[in-house]
Amino acid sequence: MTDEISPQGEPADSVFAGRIDILYALGRHYLSLPFAVLCVPATLMAGHAPSILPVIPLLLQMTVVIAAEQLTTAYKKRSPGSDPHFWARRYTFVSAISGATWGVASLFWFVWDSFPAQAYLSLAFLGMAATEFIARSAHRPAYLAHTLFALGPLVGLLLWQGGIYADCTAVLIVLFTAVLISYCRGMARLLDESVYLRNENGELVIRLQREKSEARGDDAFKNCSSEVSQAEFECAMRASGVSLTSNSPTARVCSRSARSIPARTSWSFSASTKFLVVRAPKRQYSALAESI
Repeated sequence: MTDEISPQGEPADSVFAGRIDILYALGRHYLSLPFAVLCVPATLMAGHAPSILPVIPLLLQMTVVIAAEQLTTAYKKRSPGSDPHFWARRYTFVSAISGATWGVASLFWFVWDSFPAQAYLSLAFLGMAATEFIARSAHRPAYLAHTLFALGPLVGLLLWQGGIYADCTAVLIVLFTAVLISYCRGMARLLDESVYLRNENGELVIRLQREKSEARGDDAFKNCSSEVSQAEFECAMRASGVSLTSNSPTARVCSRSARSIPARTSWSFSASTKFLVVRAPKRQYSALAESI
């Protein structure tokens, strides 16, 4: 199905703007904070020495979350017609800063010569990366920047630690990250198709409403029978020199015509052709007037 639908006819900026709108709508930057909170006590217990240093990265991450929420608020208050590429670059920059705080945190939370603590830290970071994928996969550069800055230092620390388990854990993190990054392009394509179909449906609804309004206008014009009185019609006939009696064929013809002609009409009667010509907006009616 994805191969059959292609947003080629839709302006690229319109589709891209819709995807960036979804990117900001899905942004829940605070969802990764529980993983950071769980890393702090684990580091303190594994290090066997109380210290305030493991709390510093958590404070930095909270600061970045507040800044990211302010960016989302600014996006919602943006002026109509703003450049979506500008907001995409700002989101990517904030994503890089957020990932960098996680990379710095790995330097504080990494416990040397303790593989259980290292495995726990790796598991928490992988959970964070999977959570961020939900929000940032709509824009691949944003997720790529966040993931590389967040997981890169941890992979380097595991390789520096050495050992079969640490090396395998580092390889596992790299493979997990590569799989998620590879899915970003497919997610973006699906979102583009959904935005394209949404725009097409919106335009179709507007077009149908316009045609329906025009059809109602034509029907109202044709059925506007109460706006011209019989007296006005008879006065116009008498002014043209036609004598109308109550039972004459001319009166019957004129009566039927007066009930079917809208207001704001002009009248003229030709004695030679015996035609009454009634001119109305966008319409011209002719009625044969036969005299007795």
